[in-house]
Amino acid sequence: MNNSKTLLITGACGFVGRNLTNYLLANKDIFDKIVVCCRDDKAAQTLYKPQQRLIITRSNLNNPSSYLNIFKTHTPTHVIHLAAIARFKQGEEAPLETINSNFFGTIELLKMARQYGTKKFLVASSNLARNPKGVTGVSKYLTEAYIKTLNPVPETFSIRLPNVMDSPGAVTLLFKNQIEKGLPITITDKRMSRKFVTPRQTAKDLLFALNTGHHTDVFINNKPSTPIVELAEKMIKQSKKDILIRFVGKRPGEKLEEEDYPGDTIVLTSENNLFRLIENQHTPKNILKAIGLLNGKVPEETINKIKAVLNIK
Repeated sequence: MNNSKTLLITGACGFVGRNLTNYLLANKDIFDKIVVCCRDDKAAQTLYKPQQRLIITRSNLNNPSSYLNIFKTHTPTHVIHLAAIARFKQGEEAPLETINSNFFGTIELLKMARQYGTKKFLVASSNLARNPKGVTGVSKYLTEAYIKTLNPVPETFSIRLPNVMDSPGAVTLLFKNQIEKGLPITITDKRMSRKFVTPRQTAKDLLFALNTGHHTDVFINNKPSTPIVELAEKMIKQSKKDILIRFVGKRPGEKLEEEDYPGDTIVLTSENNLFRLIENQHTPKNILKAIGLLNGKVPEETINKIKAVLNIK
């Protein structure tokens, strides 16, 4: 019997994907083969040096069929699905593309995983999926709801990632750039707060979820939130520069804070700050509420298609 393990990482040229892949390459006993998927061949060749355990492939979630040959050729036993439109601003600017990639694209990949014998499939969700307010959060929330409808082949589960420090679009990176240029730090609202984790902790959380997750699990990182003003003040102090803070107003649908999860809705795992969510958020009423947030942002035919997939009327 062949007991070798092959991991497929989608979105492997993104910030989280790069850090996860490098973490895995440094820990050689975890997977026998790692298949990384990137949209851009040049970026992939620049980021990754050829290695015996590493296979570099090209794919695009906007065209899910581009993954078909990857599943067919490499038959991954495990998948960590990172490819997505993950930022709030991106989702609001391209709502239809976000739904097509994050929701329908993931559905197509799960079909391929089932066809080619994948055992475990971890979907990277987002803290934006908790009581979603914008398209990105809705797309992730609906994907979690879809997973709840599936048979456990492959075992499919998700993890809601918080903000990863210094990733593209992250407020920590924005503040660093503004400080370096001597510009005022811009904050949407003085009440704003966010949960942050390091790239290394994110890699560890992803692998912990992949190894211990069971079908329909939702993992969450319930690390305490950091007030953005405090973060800015700390970074200004460390820079030893005279930098102003300017409040510019929050965008429509943007959350002021990432809510903590009540204690009776989560169960602590053996990984620090990582919990399993045990409340059923994906009721027909809540799903319809989330879908309703897409009105006026995506075509009605797309909304009807989502309802059909989720068997919601």
